[in-house]
Amino acid sequence: MRVKDIPLHDRPRERAWREGIFVLSDVELLAILLRTGRKGKSAVVLAGELWSACHGDWSLLEQTLNSVEKRPKEIGKVQRITLQTVVEVCRRSNHSQIEPRTLDEALDFIFSRIRNAKEEHAFVICLDLRNNSVGFPLEWNRGSTVGVELNPRDVLSYVTRQNAARVVIVHNHPSGDVSPSPQDVLLTKQLMEGAKWVGVELYDHLIVSRNDVVSFRAKGWLD
Repeated sequence: MRVKDIPLHDRPRERAWREGIFVLSDVELLAILLRTGRKGKSAVVLAGELWSACHGDWSLLEQTLNSVEKRPKEIGKVQRITLQTVVEVCRRSNHSQIEPRTLDEALDFIFSRIRNAKEEHAFVICLDLRNNSVGFPLEWNRGSTVGVELNPRDVLSYVTRQNAARVVIVHNHPSGDVSPSPQDVLLTKQLMEGAKWVGVELYDHLIVSRNDVVSFRAKGWLD
């Protein structure tokens, strides 16, 4: 199937214009970058083959592009250069990030990355007693559309290794409902109890969606 044979409202570029770039799947994003297909394959089909070769992992894109065995043979030189350019821009962007200094800056760093995500992400923020950020927020886990796993013992072990006094947990609910799940409540309780034993304070647990955020601290759920 060619892209022009796909109904107009389902084409990646048209969907992006209509609904926003964040609604597109990884394959659709790749299809936009590829622009055209080859030998009877649409850009979407070719992007799907490339994404499969990457095992659904953006971090493997460069490796796949450089591998004659893994890279779909229909991808041309211009398309390879385009995708390699994206990889390099992302690499330079990561290197140029300014380390958050405060809790608010750390939250801005996280919110910009997870508000529109379609799967759950969990971040750990380490703080000193003045709520200055200790290093970059750490993406602890990335899960499915229904949840992520955080082991309280491992999280607190990491926090103590950073010589932090406080910790903030942030994760998103792709469903849009920021109401804590029973698992969220249990995790918070376990973190609170464990933090007391290691001399760390669970300062907050935030649940984020595209349009909302709930703070356990602001709700008084950490008392």
